[in-house]
Amino acid sequence: PEVITGDVLGSVLVDSGRLAQLALSNHERAKDAARESGLLLVALRALSGPDPVARLPPGLAVAMADTLGNAATAMGNKPYLHEAGAVMLLVQLLHAPSTALQTAAARALHNLVAHNAPAKDAVRDVGGLLVLLMLTAKATTPQLALAAATALENCTANSEANKAALGKLAVFDLAKPMLVSAAWKMQDVGAKIVGNCASLAANKSAIAMSGAPAALVPLLASPKTLVVESATRALANCTADCVPVKKQVVAAGAVAAAATLLEPGHPAGTPPMLRLVLKTLGNVLTLRDAKSAAIDAGLFSKLLTLLGHSKLGVRLAVVRGLEAAAAGSTMVKDRIRLLSGIGLLVTRIETTFTALVGPPAKRPTAATRKHLAAELAALVKLLGNCATLPESKDTVRADGGVAILVRLLAHALKPDTDGGSVLGTTLKALQNVTANNMKNKKIVRKQGGVVLLADYLRDLAAALHGKPAPLAEFDRSVRTCEALEVDPRQMSTFAICFS
Repeated sequence: PEVITGDVLGSVLVDSGRLAQLALSNHERAKDAARESGLLLVALRALSGPDPVARLPPGLAVAMADTLGNAATAMGNKPYLHEAGAVMLLVQLLHAPSTALQTAAARALHNLVAHNAPAKDAVRDVGGLLVLLMLTAKATTPQLALAAATALENCTANSEANKAALGKLAVFDLAKPMLVSAAWKMQDVGAKIVGNCASLAANKSAIAMSGAPAALVPLLASPKTLVVESATRALANCTADCVPVKKQVVAAGAVAAAATLLEPGHPAGTPPMLRLVLKTLGNVLTLRDAKSAAIDAGLFSKLLTLLGHSKLGVRLAVVRGLEAAAAGSTMVKDRIRLLSGIGLLVTRIETTFTALVGPPAKRPTAATRKHLAAELAALVKLLGNCATLPESKDTVRADGGVAILVRLLAHALKPDTDGGSVLGTTLKALQNVTANNMKNKKIVRKQGGVVLLADYLRDLAAALHGKPAPLAEFDRSVRTCEALEVDPRQMSTFAICFS
């Protein structure tokens, strides 16, 4: 600070500024020292005032802006710079006549707002979002456009207010040209901006109208893994609870493109990436056109293979995707049956059930049990859904599915177990597999399922006279016993319930 503020030659000033910039580039202790010594305050004062480029020796303004940007990566410097007015200063520098200084200011803002909610709010309050948006669209150099775009990306991360503000500023109309840019870094940043802003429900209609979701689909085939990841995350957010966007991306070939990412050995096939791809598929497979596209792309064989994945989160995403596809679709259920999917589901149910109720010494942690119970409930729900097809009922029995459902029912009815979350889905699955299928009914009887149901209904009947009963589960139990063709007049517990 003494050299920069002293009466020395301009070349020494510039060299000192560059030295400060370089020293702070990758040295955390230097970043703290810059704050403690007053260097950051000197840089802020040097850049304040009209036209610092003309006022300071050539190169010093850019070096000072870069110094601020490098220092801003340290968490200890973020509140200090924010309180010292760095946001307002850097936004003002975005209007500088020097492209190099504008670029340095945009990069500094990118670093300053990262994980810094007050700075993000300040950028919005001083009009910085609009300035960054205009620079991204009309910058005279690719470096400035990219620096402004990356600053916008950080401004939208975990900031609902900034997402809403940019949605009103038509950020998605700007994002589409970014997605079709020849520069992969611009594609990546554009996808991240869309993905961040798409998590806000109020932006969904604007996203659909911009056409940006369709422009994301070709990026799934990018040779750059970072671009693929950003595009996949953006599609997962865009397609959540928005039918127009779902239709747009399905028409653009999203299902076939996503199926390619599920190929064994794909560079983007890491567990986090797989979860994003599967989340996107789960969102769009509610559409009839997406189900047909999935069959054409051979998607269901890949999904069924992933049921054996080692990561629980991936398996759960697979089951939810299959459930979305199977809901209300005879052709998907039949496809799962033809691909031996019933047997795979039964095997996975048994494996997950065994892991959930294993010996106490080998029992997983409470958090893992919770996730296993969620996986088990999803698997049983999917099996019950598939069992609505007459052809699948016999397959469920042949693969041991009816017997395992009775075992699940026995576990779910025990007090203080993890079975409560699977009780409803197990009752529904039993109802479906036994409806109009005498052989399955006999297996349920032989496995003691009728006695289990009778005991459960007795408890529900008692609850009706004392405290609120889980009526949805009560209804499922009654209909399950009706499917088993048990005469309620022969069982006092049924008589109490019906009365």
